Amino acid sequence: MFVNHNDIVILGAGPAGMSAALFLSQKGIKCTLIEKKTFPRDKICGDALSGKVFNILKHLNPNIVNEFKSFDNAIGCWGIKFVAPNKVQTNIPFKVNFANPSSTLPSGYVMKRIHFDNYLYNWCLKSNNIQLMTDVEYSIIEKKENGYQIELSSKEIINTKFILCADGAHSKFAKEFGNIHLEHKHYCGSVRAYFDNVTNFENGNFLELYFLKKVLPGYFWIFPLPNGGVNVGLGMRSDYISKDSINLKKLFFEIIEGDETIKSRLANAKMNGKLEGFGIPLGSKKRKISGENFMLLGDAASLVDPFTGEGISNAMLSGKIAAEVLEKMQAGKLKLSENHKYDQLVYKKIGQELKLSRLLQNLSKYPWLMNLVILKANKNQEFRETITSMFDNIDLRKKFSNPMFYFRILFK
Repeated sequence: MFVNHNDIVILGAGPAGMSAALFLSQKGIKCTLIEKKTFPRDKICGDALSGKVFNILKHLNPNIVNEFKSFDNAIGCWGIKFVAPNKVQTNIPFKVNFANPSSTLPSGYVMKRIHFDNYLYNWCLKSNNIQLMTDVEYSIIEKKENGYQIELSSKEIINTKFILCADGAHSKFAKEFGNIHLEHKHYCGSVRAYFDNVTNFENGNFLELYFLKKVLPGYFWIFPLPNGGVNVGLGMRSDYISKDSINLKKLFFEIIEGDETIKSRLANAKMNGKLEGFGIPLGSKKRKISGENFMLLGDAASLVDPFTGEGISNAMLSGKIAAEVLEKMQAGKLKLSENHKYDQLVYKKIGQELKLSRLLQNLSKYPWLMNLVILKANKNQEFRETITSMFDNIDLRKKFSNPMFYFRILFK
């Protein structure tokens, strides 16, 4: 069914689009990957790569973690530190039964997106099954009887049977054909800056999430980078930003200058570059993420975890699942009209996690409840391990479907 590169066109060469291309290539299926920028190119992001990212990449390269260990532009990370509004904290490792950093390889890394995306891009370059088109974007897409006609900014016309839309939160295709629109209560506004000369990270380079009263529902973050650098930022749900007319950039500087804990962490730091803003489409609402001859991937499908803000792993997972569905179509096990199976598989894998994250996000609106959640995490091993499992690619559907689970984590 899919013979030529243009039979499958992927819009956007971020982690979602490149993962889809790499998994298709692994299956011997050709595709064309279109990216509007030229690599290496940056992407405003938190830059964190959780254990789930590497569990996905291991399907392409079993030695991926050892490979990353040798990179100068990546730093190993073993978990997340959650800090409540009352400053009580709990450390959640990326792995269940975690011992200590000296005895295990890191489950996650922090790596600037300019480096991580370029790593995936160079991987794509090595495949004869992937036709890469960079520094070009689509201007017009028309639905045709047997697929789509794509007009590019280069004036080239591509006719394709199938589109994988992976061009981010502001995707024109997702809006026009997927009916995905910005909804403030399912969207997060964020700002991020890089700082140099930051020290005193805990053993294991845990990512630091501060649930400050001024930022709820949302958090302030400090993520370690190689050579004493850090990614510092904050994210807050857009309906609260709008309701209270909050200027995120102004709030960012108020926090780093006025919050004693944050101020002490950045006491000797120097800002490198400028503070930049970006939007995050949250997976706090179940959406239809496929349609006639197309699937929506990653941010274009709004799959970011609503509590942690982690989006790269879900983006890459959606690319992997899209490739699996297309493989079944190639083999004649599914018709083109049955691509709704993609929706089912995505939400079967991460739907319950997104529901729990939505619950935690709603709890985080109230400082006293957020204090209680982190206190429970300190006292309740099952709750801690559940949060860990959300970063460790463990199937949690049975646990989440058991009403006693919620009783145990809330009342034990």
